[in-house]
This record gives sequence, C-alpha cells and structure tokens, in this order.
Amino acid sequence: MFEEIYNQAVVDRAPGRKLYDAIKALAADTRCPLCGIQAVAQVDHHAPKDKFPLFALTPMNLVAVCGPCNQVKSNTFDQDPTREAIHPYFDDFGPERWLFADIDHAAGGVAVFHVTPPSTWPSTKAARLQRHFDKYHLADRYAAEAGHALSMRKRKDLKTLEESGCEGLRAQLVEDAGWYADYDPNGWQAALMFALSDSPWYLNGGMRDV
Repeated sequence: MFEEIYNQAVVDRAPGRKLYDAIKALAADTRCPLCGIQAVAQVDHHAPKDKFPLFALTPMNLVAVCGPCNQVKSNTFDQDPTREAIHPYFDDFGPERWLFADIDHAAGGVAVFHVTPPSTWPSTKAARLQRHFDKYHLADRYAAEAGHALSMRKRKDLKTLEESGCEGLRAQLVEDAGWYADYDPNGWQAALMFALSDSPWYLNGGMRDV
C-alpha cells in the first residue's frame, strides 16, 4: 500500500515530483553521498520499500544517489552488523583520515586506493566501511577519476618540477592536498594528492609517463 502511494504520489505526479527533486537537491554539491563521484540522479530507499513498506514515505529513508550506486545497492538489506549499509544521514566517520592511495609507477602512475580505518575504531565500524568500499567498487572508480585528474595536471606539475625542483613540487602537492582535505579529508582527490607527494617516482618526473 505505502509502496504504491509512493509511486503514485511522489514519482508519477507533479506535486510529488517537486518533493522528489527537493530530496535530490539535498546532496552536497549534487554529488552522490555513496561514492562522492557522480551527480545524484535518483532517490533511493535506504531500507527497501518492498521489504519495509511502512518506510516508503519516511523522509529519513529517502536518500539521493547516483544511478550506478543505486543499481549496486539494489533492494538488498544486510542484517549482519558488519555488513550494514552506510546511511549518509546518520553515519559519521569523522575527520580522521581513512582513505589512502599509493602510486603504482610500474603501471604508469596508476593510483591504488584503499581504506585503513583508525585503530581506535570499533571492529564493526571498520568492517562496515570496508564493506561499503568494496561493494561500490570504489577502488576502481576512484582510480579512473584519478587517472583523468593526473592527465589534466601533468603539465602543471612538470613545470613546477622544472622551476622549483622535487621539494617545490612536493610542497605544491601537499598544499593542494590540504585544500582538498579541508573540504573532505577522505575524498579521493585528497588521497591522490597525498599519494603523489609521497611518490619518489612522481616527484622525479614520473608525470612524463602518465
């Protein structure tokens, strides 16, 4: 019943569609809160409406997401505490860094992303984060974004290297990382910049091979 009301009143009718669009607009910078990469395109039921029909119209159960993340999530709902889905409204993983990257110079500068939760975290919290990272294929998706970002900035970094040397380039990368981290300490951009600043290969001209 509630599922049918949602489809009819929120999705199919103009007044309800305004609410649908308003929920989508809540996403920060219109980015999907599950991946942080793509623009929101749909409204997902955190607790699937076919399994929890009473929550079909509950605002806190409606989350704006991108199409790929919504497709991966589907209508699954894990009850194992270590596999419980992350809720963007209620789960706060704090300002400590847990997303990191390494630069694989043998592969031509590919950024390899991974999560390392702080040692002070409860094991269940750490497991949920790892589950989210794996389920939504964020290592591969971040690597693809990083590859494009490296291509865009290689000329700038090469010029900095030629004019200021390795230490000058490293200082610039650390500064850029700081700017990104101020916005999101666990965004892929910050992780990439920190990884580049720690890569002897990149600091010694590896961007020529990107």
